[in-house]
Amino acid sequence: MPLTNALPFSLAGMLLIILPLVGLLMLIVTFKAKYLWRWLALSLWRTVLALTIVAILFLITWGANYQRESIEKQFALQTPQVSEFDLERLLTSLTSIILEASSVQRDEARAMASVISSLQTTVESVTGKVPPLPDKVKRLPKGSLILLGRASGVMSPWTLEPHIDGALPSISYVAIGAHELAHVAGYAGEADADFISAIAGLKAKDAYARYAVALRFWQEAYWQLPKEKQAGFLAKLPDSSRQDLNDMLAPYQKYQMPRFIQNLQQQSYNSYLKSQGVKEGIKDYSRTIDLLIQAQKQGIF
Repeated sequence: MPLTNALPFSLAGMLLIILPLVGLLMLIVTFKAKYLWRWLALSLWRTVLALTIVAILFLITWGANYQRESIEKQFALQTPQVSEFDLERLLTSLTSIILEASSVQRDEARAMASVISSLQTTVESVTGKVPPLPDKVKRLPKGSLILLGRASGVMSPWTLEPHIDGALPSISYVAIGAHELAHVAGYAGEADADFISAIAGLKAKDAYARYAVALRFWQEAYWQLPKEKQAGFLAKLPDSSRQDLNDMLAPYQKYQMPRFIQNLQQQSYNSYLKSQGVKEGIKDYSRTIDLLIQAQKQGIF
């Protein structure tokens, strides 16, 4: 982590470009028309062997994190029976945080430093250990993650580098960055990383950090409200916050793959999550709001 954190660029991104080129170069160098079938067999064997090694290393270095103790056990959360009233109560609390901090100075670096400090404190409170974390989240080329899988951010398990799509605004940099940093701290499940980043962000000392995280999860909870009640909650936000919500959505409207490719991307990611023991697959994301409601009931935030 000290090495990759010190680099101003994404080492993982560079490797994704360089390694396939090296593989292609090896194929060209070793090609001999006279021994075509032997060359094909040897190349196929090397490719299968390399992919097998990569898969095993992934399970050892990152995939095992999916088997860690769940967020519910770490925070002693009860299985929530979520009602519409609970959802409205959560939205009301998040709205209060947003209103309190909507006009503060927006210092991205200071907000991220505050999130990192709060995340380390939060993780230590339930595990007894302070996770080492990088001091920044790296931006990738605009639209790259969104086009590749409608993703906001990604954490490389090989280099422990958290990334965010460069097209996303500052609000998302702080809020999504907190989520990717939670992955670095060892929370592999998406809902688990969401929850730990939410708790850390809402308790951060920096007001802009609290605002960014609160607005992100306000949006998630808002989408679960019945449509007839959405307008009322949206009207409670200041104009600047409504503009922030539009800015957060704009990159996904600008960078879009054809619908059939988006469906393939979602199916692939859903299969991957289930293969790692996340039974609900992509639906696991929606679990975060339920967990936050229970955390609020238990006075955790």
